[in-house]
Amino acid sequence: MANYETLNKGEWSEVFALLRTLSDGILKGCNARLEHQINDTIPFIYLKHTAVNGSDIHYHIENENIKIISRTDTTMISRSSLNSAANTVFEKIINSSNRTFRIIEIDNILEEMQYPRLKSPTASKSDLIIALVENSQAIERGFSVKSNLGANTSLVNASKATNFLFEISSVKSEWLSLKAKKLVANIPIENIRFLGMDNTTYHHNLQLIDLQLPQIIAFMLIHYFRGLSTRISDLLAEITRQNPLSLSNTDLYRAKIEDFLVSSALGMVPTQEWNRLHSADGGMMIVKENREVVTFYCINAQSMTYFRQYLIENCYLDTASTTRHGFGRIYDDNKLKLNLLIRL
Repeated sequence: MANYETLNKGEWSEVFALLRTLSDGILKGCNARLEHQINDTIPFIYLKHTAVNGSDIHYHIENENIKIISRTDTTMISRSSLNSAANTVFEKIINSSNRTFRIIEIDNILEEMQYPRLKSPTASKSDLIIALVENSQAIERGFSVKSNLGANTSLVNASKATNFLFEISSVKSEWLSLKAKKLVANIPIENIRFLGMDNTTYHHNLQLIDLQLPQIIAFMLIHYFRGLSTRISDLLAEITRQNPLSLSNTDLYRAKIEDFLVSSALGMVPTQEWNRLHSADGGMMIVKENREVVTFYCINAQSMTYFRQYLIENCYLDTASTTRHGFGRIYDDNKLKLNLLIRL
C-alpha cells in the first residue's frame, strides 16, 4: 500500500476532480456562471497522470469502465467505483475541520488505480493531462484545477517577487508609523508614483503580455490599498474611468487585465522566466459545491470568452503578510512597496 501523505482541502479537490472526471467519462463545459448545459460536453480519449514512482499512468475511457495502463500492468476498474470514491472524498472535504487530513477509505481504489500521485508540482499550473480529439488527432492538454470548496484559492501567490515599488513625494512624519492600507489611504494619490518591481523576472513576464501592464496593475494596487474595493471588476472600472495612461480606447484596459488573468491562471508564475506558453493549455476545471466538475475548454473560442468573463467577475485582491513579504511601510525616506495577491 502506498504511503500517501496528508493533503489540504485544495489538494484533495484535485483528487476529487481526477476521480469525478474519470467517472463522468466526459468534460462538462460551462458558461461564465459555471452553469453546465446538458449538450455542452467534451469527450476525451484518456487521462494521463503520474504515479508515485514517477512513471506515467494512462486511464482510457472504455464504455462503463476505465482501462488503466501503467509501466508494469494493465487493469480495468469500473467508473461507478470511481464515482463512489469521488463522493467519499467530497464528503471528507466539506466535513473535515482539520487543515490537512488523510482519507484512508479510498486507499484500495488508489491501489487499483496504480497509485497516482495526489499532489501536483507547485511549479506547474497543470494539474491534469487529458487527451482530446482536435482536428482528427489526439492532443494532450493540461488543465488547472480550482476548487470552490473551503478557502478561496490563489491565482497569483504573494511573494517578494510580487512587490511593486513606488516613490512618495512630500512625505509627512505621521505617515512613517502607518502601514499598508492605513498608510496608502492617508497619502494623496497624486503623491504616489510607480517606479518598477522588485523582481525583474516578473516585470519582464508582465511586459510580455503588454509593455504597460505593470503600470496598470500598479494603479489597481493603489486603489485597492486605498480601500476602493477588493474586486478586480471594480478596480478595473475605476481605472477605465480615470484613464491614467490616456488611452484612446479605454476598453483596452479590460483586454490587458483579461490577458493577464488568463496567463496567470494557465501558465505564468512570478519567479520563473515565461515563454508565453501555457502549461495548462487546455483550460481550467472548477470543483463546485454540488459535486460537479465543470471545465473551461480554452481551445474553444466561446469557452475562452466565458473564461475571461469568469476571471474578471470573480478574481479579487487580498493582503498578504506585510512582514513576511516586506511591504507596506515607507523606507529609504520616500519609497513604498505594495504587494500583489490575487484570489479566485
